[in-house]
Amino acid sequence: MSGSSFRQGENVIGQFVRVLGISQSKLAREWGCTKDKINRAANGFEPTFTTEEIQIIDAWLESKFGKGWRDLPSSFKSEEPIDFLVEFEQKNAEV
Repeated sequence: MSGSSFRQGENVIGQFVRVLGISQSKLAREWGCTKDKINRAANGFEPTFTTEEIQIIDAWLESKFGKGWRDLPSSFKSEEPIDFLVEFEQKNAEV
């Protein structure tokens, strides 16, 4: 994980917000859900995404990273680095 600025204790939402340099509100708009849902997930609660939201997130992940919903950790509480975000961050640091 050399070159990554992963932070201990940073969950899935925290990683997306930091690596992409966007707000929770912007992530919520991108994912087609409420900012409250993103905020709760950022604060350690499992989000309850609707099927439509999952489809939007899946398409967004595909368009941005070539990944999908299944490439996310099984829990949004996970504090493990998300491999494709680490790679994305490292590529952008090289530019």
